[in-house]
Amino acid sequence: MLNNSSILSLAHVNSNISKPFSSSPSSSTVYPIPSTQAIQSKPRKKPLPGQRKPCNCTKSMCLKLYCDCFANGEFCLDCNCKDCHNNLEHDADRSKAIKQSLERNPNAFKPKIGGGKLDAERLHQKGCHCKKSGCLKNYCECFEAKVPCTSRCKCHGCQNTEMDRVSRNDRIGSNSSALMSLANAASSLATGSPSSPLSENDSDPDSSSALLSCKVNCSLSTYPWFYMTDEVIEAATLCLVAQAEESLSGCSGEVNDGILEEMERLVLGEFGRCLQEIISNSSEK
Repeated sequence: MLNNSSILSLAHVNSNISKPFSSSPSSSTVYPIPSTQAIQSKPRKKPLPGQRKPCNCTKSMCLKLYCDCFANGEFCLDCNCKDCHNNLEHDADRSKAIKQSLERNPNAFKPKIGGGKLDAERLHQKGCHCKKSGCLKNYCECFEAKVPCTSRCKCHGCQNTEMDRVSRNDRIGSNSSALMSLANAASSLATGSPSSPLSENDSDPDSSSALLSCKVNCSLSTYPWFYMTDEVIEAATLCLVAQAEESLSGCSGEVNDGILEEMERLVLGEFGRCLQEIISNSSEK
């Protein structure tokens, strides 16, 4: 048998179960939603031209030699580092870290690249450790300083040796002369000059021999990576299309062979002008 108090307690429980869920602030817990400003990370600062690169240290407190600011004897300023101690506020810790680094290596804070005027004196004192870049990117300290890699380096697949630099300079010179010959050929075809290396006139043996040696010694596949970038190619293509449209704009009737030949001549002339512009800009750099 249930007494009156048990019946009342059961009735109270049933009434609470039958009540809908209350969303009032007093009966529910409100969790704060983090703002988007707190979630977004701090944007990384990019160095201005001629300005030193900011460091990105996260665990060393900028008191290790792999922090560029600390290794160069400079305080961190506008860097992307975390928990930085390379400043005046932590001068005691910084001085202690400098002393420990000098005890381990007395030459720790000397410049990595020699300061001599000759290339033989301007070599990396410790050597780089590149693995995937072929030492052809700016994060290779030898390549950035414009010095060749030596036996001190521990890089893999290096393409920045002295022989590589000499062959690269020779290839750049041959590519420039090949592009000049191609521009002259396009201009000669546009003007109808018989002295063109591509014409059927054999009275100019020097032009023919120069073109033959150009074909043998030069590879057209090396042009794009040197100075014919995507932007340059796109701009030249737009100039050629604009020239073709301009030559056909005055034609109201049917396009005959004479009009097409005139259009081809104008497009070839524009192509030669574009190549001459590319050569002049590349020679100024």
